[in-house]
Amino acid sequence: MTALIDLPSCSDPDTALVIATNLLEPALRLRDNDFWHANALSLLSGYLLAAALGDNDVDTVFAWTADPENRRPLELLRGGPVPQWAQECEAILLPEETRNRVLFTALDALQGTTPHPA
Repeated sequence: MTALIDLPSCSDPDTALVIATNLLEPALRLRDNDFWHANALSLLSGYLLAAALGDNDVDTVFAWTADPENRRPLELLRGGPVPQWAQECEAILLPEETRNRVLFTALDALQGTTPHPA
């Protein structure tokens, strides 16, 4: 199943949150751990917002999610409408023992996504 993402609309934090929620919905049905889902939702919402703010594409969101050392999304978030999202994402990425599971959940949600046609 392919999910279309209107990434430019994610420049609105509420829209980024809704799109991230929709992307993660199938994973929520398969897993029963709210901790992983909540952290993946925070991270993915932040990355969608950062991508929209930086005029990036879905492939960039995927690349950021696959590379927890990449600080570009955090920089973009710090200059955006909800800079506290940068702190939330950074807190998720710091403890290596939890970040891998969160990243796996977010990457799983991004599988099969494509940009929304303009």
